[in-house]
Amino acid sequence: MLKKKVLQYIQECSHSISKNQIARFLKVRGDNRISLKKILNDLIKESEIRKEKGNRYCLYTQLPKTLVTKVVNINDDGEIFCTPLEETTQSQPPTILLEPNDKKNNQVSMGSKILIKIKKDRGQIMLGKILKIIDKERDQIVGVYWETAQGGTIQTTNKKERFKYFVNKDDSGGAQSGDIVIAETKPGRYFGSPTAKVLKSLQNFKKPGSASLIAIMNQKIPNIFPKETLDEAQKAKSKIFTNRSDLRKIPLVTIDGEDAKDYDDSIFSEADQNKNNKDGWHIIIAIADVAFYVRSGGELDHTARERGNSTYLPDQVIPMLPEILSNGLCSLQPNKDRACIAIHIWINKSGEMINTRFERALMKSCARLTYKQAQSAHEGKTDRITKPIMDTVIKPIYGAYQALLEKRKERGTIEIEIPENKIVFDKDGKVDSVAIRERLDSHKLIEEFMISANEAVAKELSSNYYPCIFRVHKQPTESKLEILESTLSTLDIHLPKNIKPKPKHFRDILDKAKNKNVFTLVNELVLRSQSKAEYSPQNTGHFGLGLRNYTHFTSPIRRYSDLIVHRALISKLKLGSDGLDNPTKSRLEEISAHISETERRSEAAEREAFERFMANFLKKYTGKVFKGIVSGITNFNIFARIPQYGIDGIIPYRSVRRHYRFFDQKKQILIGRNGQHLKLGEEIKVKIEQSDHITGGLILSLA
Repeated sequence: MLKKKVLQYIQECSHSISKNQIARFLKVRGDNRISLKKILNDLIKESEIRKEKGNRYCLYTQLPKTLVTKVVNINDDGEIFCTPLEETTQSQPPTILLEPNDKKNNQVSMGSKILIKIKKDRGQIMLGKILKIIDKERDQIVGVYWETAQGGTIQTTNKKERFKYFVNKDDSGGAQSGDIVIAETKPGRYFGSPTAKVLKSLQNFKKPGSASLIAIMNQKIPNIFPKETLDEAQKAKSKIFTNRSDLRKIPLVTIDGEDAKDYDDSIFSEADQNKNNKDGWHIIIAIADVAFYVRSGGELDHTARERGNSTYLPDQVIPMLPEILSNGLCSLQPNKDRACIAIHIWINKSGEMINTRFERALMKSCARLTYKQAQSAHEGKTDRITKPIMDTVIKPIYGAYQALLEKRKERGTIEIEIPENKIVFDKDGKVDSVAIRERLDSHKLIEEFMISANEAVAKELSSNYYPCIFRVHKQPTESKLEILESTLSTLDIHLPKNIKPKPKHFRDILDKAKNKNVFTLVNELVLRSQSKAEYSPQNTGHFGLGLRNYTHFTSPIRRYSDLIVHRALISKLKLGSDGLDNPTKSRLEEISAHISETERRSEAAEREAFERFMANFLKKYTGKVFKGIVSGITNFNIFARIPQYGIDGIIPYRSVRRHYRFFDQKKQILIGRNGQHLKLGEEIKVKIEQSDHITGGLILSLA
């Protein structure tokens, strides 16, 4: 209760205040002042408040009178907008408009770092004045170049920038109309337009794969392997297997998607023969031994660390490791000898882990199954591959899965169910159709086996505090919970009050929405309320899974975190000389931060590419009406999703002002002139007004 009062008081103050001022106002005395200090430190960690010079506190989003910012937007009217550099970790940092008619404004361009003075608040936007230009470093932009009589223009791929850059003829770099280009911004303007210089032309934007190429360039994802890395990968073919257990007679299988090529995990299960574990199971999860081929400090290791992870775009994969490893030596292909690290897990009939054992081994997958194949076999529809292994493989793995499922339910794991759309391409690389990916029990089976392996490894490495990278997920902050409660209340769904949230509370919310048309929306709202999972050397647990110990171990082909964990396990259990070296141990904090960032980078690229492919596909439906669902309402726009294609579009307020005039932010409702209202989750008819496949933007209107 005191924490809530402290935050409320700081929110009500228009300036920073000291701890003594807070204590006096809230009448905090004696030992309670120690509690007050802890509360203030907790609020800082939760990014609710921040500490200024002189031990004074203010809201995290309140700004000092002078601060360093970065120019992030210059609109058609020449208005320049910037955001505080120190606020970049927040999802919505404050936007500051530079005071017009200042001569210094002409000396800055996109990306310039400037020291400004906050002058006043102008409605939603703060007004600032340039005090000093710190860095004129120019931002690189990705866009499409168009020739004009005066030179050329670049249409940026950033949907937030509604203007075009002017390019002088001497700055075109030989670019042709329609080329995707990388350019750098220049100071100054040409008849009100910002200016730029072409650095490199890539390909014509009409060519297949342009949507992914733009996403790769925008997110600066490395997509070409250095020669030294490829040479080292070639040498890996000569490595010889020694000192390994032999699991080649055990019928391990891989189960993946139909289009998968990198099979890095295989599974097996059998009834436990121990009489003291009646109806229990012995599970083996064998993971490709990537650490055997990728040694610390080598070129492969350097490249894998830089990429952080593989990036899966709708039409291609940017792998973390060269193909000779990712689709070859480290891929657990059927009937081929492969190096692996195997985890033996014994569980009881309730899915509780009672024992584990780890070993480096040699394996030979007896079959490569797809999710559909495994599921069909489980349902009695076998084929030439699954029929011979029904009793030895299919039935036992599903038996163990049922036990693991019981344990998952007991933990109260948050079950987010958001339909995933898959783009189907024709032979020319163009979008042919969009389908919803099936979510089968076989998918969940593999997930449970992998979660068990990850938990087992995390427990092993947590004992004696061995240095490692963990996959951590903090519980939601109070501010996010308040927003979730406020939004859910408009859908007549409520969080339990005055309790510390647990995963099962979010499961209950999702269960309440199960048979309502807002089910997908509620899943998204719950997902938005959660903290972002990340990597860390500190084992703080995984809130969403309800696990105290968790790491990523099962995908070393496509995640650098898993490779680090493999090395840590090798070192701790003395399974070889290729474990975690001391230089890496000293950099785990830095590596964790880097691979958390590369993961977000890949997610952004995947989202960008999907939106552009879909925007191009939907161009032919301009003017057509579709079923939509209101997915968001802000002070400026309405967001609607077209479920058929899994894409969101914007309905600008200007198109609905004659019908709606007031936005109730607390209830997330637009109130109309004649008593009608628009709320989250409401089914509506939308018309596609504009589809921009260069930016991936979709503009809709209420039909």
